[in-house]
Parts: sequence; structure tokens; C-alpha cells
Amino acid sequence: MGGLRLGDAVRVVWLDASESTQMLPSSEGSFDTPIWSYGVFLCVRGMRARHLIIAKEVVVHDRVFHYNAIPTAMVERVTLLKRGDLDPSLLEEMLRKVEETPVKKLRIGRRGGWLEWV
Repeated sequence: MGGLRLGDAVRVVWLDASESTQMLPSSEGSFDTPIWSYGVFLCVRGMRARHLIIAKEVVVHDRVFHYNAIPTAMVERVTLLKRGDLDPSLLEEMLRKVEETPVKKLRIGRRGGWLEWV
């Protein structure tokens, strides 16, 4: 993650938490829940645990974006897909909004992980 720049399009391969109401599986690998998330790199944030923050959807007209906060300890691999994928002025506004949002609210998410910039 060290070489990523604001606005880079990325694929993040990570392990998510999971739940089930069935019997515990006997295979250790059955507990792994690999996820592939695609988005635009914004930053790494967090007080107790660091999170990789990516914008997953950007609704330019409504000036909102949906973000994903992925615990860095759960990240297996980040692949750079394209450098500088979004307009720099748009990214600056989005990053400013992420930086202004308290970590607690960022984790909980406003309207389910959507943030509005002005």
C-alpha cells in the first residue's frame, strides 16, 4: 500500500468476517471469506486499527460517494489498476470530507457508508 497515490484505481484482495448458523466446519479454510473490492484509493485511517479507505461509487451529480473501510490487517494484496483514475479536484474534495469525518462516524458510516462533499 506504500506506493499508492490519491486517486489510484485499485483491486483489494482481503478477508472479511463471516457468520453462520450451521455447525462449525471441520476445515480451517472454510473460515476464510476472500473478498475482491474495486475502488479508488483515498487514504489509510484509523485509531485502534488502520483501515484502507477506497471510494467504491462516486455520484458526481449528487456530490456523494460510497466508501469501503477495509482493516489493513485483513488485506492480502492490493493491485494497482490505473494511476490517477479520477479528476484531481474531485478527489481533493472527497479526501477533505474523509479527513473531516471523525473516525467513529467513518466506521459506522453515514447512510450506510455514503459521504457527501460540498
